[in-house]
Amino acid sequence: MLRRIKSPLTSIRGKIILSFILLILIPITIIIYNVYVSSQEVVRREVNQSRQEAVRHTASSIDGTAERMLNASHLIVNDPEVAAYLQTSHRQGWMTDYPSFQQFTSVHKKLMNIRDILLDSNAVVALLDFGGHVLSTAAGFEEPALYEQLRKEAWVQETLRLEGWPYWQLAYQGTLLPPPQAGAENSLFVMSRLIKDSSNGKAAGLLLIGLPSPMETSALPAKTTGTDRVTLLIKKDGQLLDQRGPVLPQEVVNLALRANALSPQEEYRSVQADGQRFALNGAFMPHLGWTVVQLAPEEELQSSLGQIKNQSLLWLLIWFLIFTCAFAFVMLQFAKRIGRLLHSMDRVGQGDFSSRVSVRGSDEVSQLGLRFNEMVGRLEELILRLSEEQRRKEEARFQALQAQINPHFLFNTLNSIKWSAMLSGAQHVSQMITKLGKLLEISMRAGRERTTLQEELSHLEMYMDLQKLRFHDNIRVHVEVPERLMSCEILQFTLQPIVENSIIHGNRSPLEVSITAHEEGDKLVLTISDNGQGMEPDQLERVFTDGAPSHAKSTGIGIRNVNERIAMHFGPGYGLRLSSVPGEGTTVTVTLPLAKEATQHD
Repeated sequence: MLRRIKSPLTSIRGKIILSFILLILIPITIIIYNVYVSSQEVVRREVNQSRQEAVRHTASSIDGTAERMLNASHLIVNDPEVAAYLQTSHRQGWMTDYPSFQQFTSVHKKLMNIRDILLDSNAVVALLDFGGHVLSTAAGFEEPALYEQLRKEAWVQETLRLEGWPYWQLAYQGTLLPPPQAGAENSLFVMSRLIKDSSNGKAAGLLLIGLPSPMETSALPAKTTGTDRVTLLIKKDGQLLDQRGPVLPQEVVNLALRANALSPQEEYRSVQADGQRFALNGAFMPHLGWTVVQLAPEEELQSSLGQIKNQSLLWLLIWFLIFTCAFAFVMLQFAKRIGRLLHSMDRVGQGDFSSRVSVRGSDEVSQLGLRFNEMVGRLEELILRLSEEQRRKEEARFQALQAQINPHFLFNTLNSIKWSAMLSGAQHVSQMITKLGKLLEISMRAGRERTTLQEELSHLEMYMDLQKLRFHDNIRVHVEVPERLMSCEILQFTLQPIVENSIIHGNRSPLEVSITAHEEGDKLVLTISDNGQGMEPDQLERVFTDGAPSHAKSTGIGIRNVNERIAMHFGPGYGLRLSSVPGEGTTVTVTLPLAKEATQHD
C-alpha cells in the first residue's frame, strides 16, 4: 500500500502553493508596493509640470501683449507726422485750416491702423499734447475738459518722471476706459510714454496704449487641476500688482513677496507658511521684468496623488485577484488529476487491479495515467498467468500423488512375491522383483524433486534391466557423461520418461539409445538420441501443443510433463527441445542450469 502524504509541503499541491507564494505573490506584492510609493513622485512631477505650463502660458500671454504695445509705441513715438502734429496741435486752426485738418485726420487714421493691426479692436491709443487736447481712438479729438481730467491721474506724473521709458499699469480704471463689456471686468492693461521733440529734446506730449487686462483674457490650460490655486503678479521690486483666486493667508502672500517670487532661472519652490506647505510655480516676463507666481497647497497635490494611487492600486489588486484565482483553479485541477492517479495506485497496492485512471488530454499527466493503465493491465495479465502456472504445478503434483497410490499397493505385493520366490529357490525372479521395488520406492518420494545426474542414471539403469526382460536384450543404452558432471543437479524422472518414449515409439529392433552430457556456459545440456523410426513434423509439433498432458504407460509422467516441470522450476529459458528425421531417429535435448550439488529440495 502506498504511503499516505501527510505533510502539506510534501504534496504537489502544497509545493505549487508554496512556489506561487514565494515566486509570484511576494515579488508582485513588493513590486506593487514600490510602484505605489514611487508613483507619488512621478505624479507630483507631472502635476508640477502641468502647473508650470499654466504659469508659463499666463506669463507668455502678458509678456506678448506688452511686446505688442511696445512695438506700437515705437511706431508712434518715432513717426515724424505724429511729432509734427504734437508741435501744432495746441493751435486750433485745424477746425478752420484745411491742411491742419488733414494733418489731424491723418494722425487719427494712423492711430486707428496701429490699433487694428498691431493691437486689438478693443484697445485704446491716445495722444496728449501739452496744449490741452487729447486725440484718442475711442473718441477722436476731445476738448480741454478731458485733458484736465487726465492730467490729474497718477500715471501722468509717473510717465513724466521716467522721461521716455514706458510706464505700465496692470489695471487702469481711469477716464479713457472703453465702454464696459457684459460679464467682464472693465479695466485696461496700460503702457504710457513721454514723447520728446526730436529737435530740442523737450517734452512734446504723452502716449497711452491700453488693452484689456491679460489676467482676464489669458485662460489657464484645461489640464491643470485644483481649485485652491492663487495666481500673483509681482513686480521686480516685490510689489504685488494683481492677485487672482481664493484668498490665502497674508503670511503666505508676504512670503512670496519677500522672496521676490522666483528668480528668472527658477521655476519651482516649496514653501511653508501658516503651518501649511505650498507649491510655488513661477515664470519671468523679460519685457516687463514681472513674474507670474502660482501658489497651491500641497494638500491638494496629496489628495490628487492619493486618488490616483488608490485607483491604480485598486485596479492592480482586481487584476491580480483575477489572475490568482485563475492560476489557483488551473493548479488545483492539475493537483486533482495527480490525486486521482495516486488514489488508483493506492487501490492497486491493495490488490484491486481493476482500478484505472481516466485519461483526458495529451499532457505529461495524461501520458503518466496512460502508462499507469498499461502497467496495471500487464500486471493483471502477469498475475493471471502466474496463477495459471501455479494451478498447473499443483495439478502435476496431484497427478504425481495419484501415481503413488498404485506403487504402494504394488510395492507391498511385490515384497510378498519376492519372499515367496526366494523360498522357492527362484533367485533371478527375486532380483528382478527387488529392482522393480526400488523403482517404485523412488516414485513414492513425493517430498524430493531434485537429484544428481549420477543417481538419475542409476535409476535409469534399473529401469533398463527390467525392460531387457521384456524385449529380450534388443534395447541397448550407451551413456557418455564426464565424471565432473555426475554431481550436477537435475529433476527426478527427467531421463526415464524420455528413454521410455524412445522404447515405445522407436519401433525398431535392436534399438540403440545414446545419452551424452556437456557444458554450455552456465548450462548443463543432456542429449538423448535413438535410431528409431522418428516422427513427422506435425507429430513433433503436437508433442508440446496438445491440450491434454502426455502420459507414459508405466510411470504416468510423460515428456510434456518433464518439460513443464523444468520450466516451472528453472524458468522459460530451460526445458526440452525435440528434433527428428523420419526413418533415422529422434533426438531430445535437455537444457538445465549448471549446479554441481543438490542444494535445494522441494
